[in-house]
Amino acid sequence: MEIVRLMLGPNEVKEVNKVSLSADTVKRRIHDMSSDILGTLIKKLLSAEKFALQIDETTDIKNKAQLIAYCTFRWRGLY
Repeated sequence: MEIVRLMLGPNEVKEVNKVSLSADTVKRRIHDMSSDILGTLIKKLLSAEKFALQIDETTDIKNKAQLIAYCTFRWRGLY
């Protein structure tokens, strides 16, 4: 809140304090945003003429598997 006060002013602190930041609220918002991003990506991939998918696997310092998938495609449309 101190950063909000310094950057934006005391009135904005009051507005930011109105936002619920409980664990359930944050979890739900993250889930909603990730679902929206996934849905948007799937629509764009289905409408793309071509796409490339690169996948790589490694292990971290605790010997746990890490997987990354990187997808590129050309999409024409409004953002």
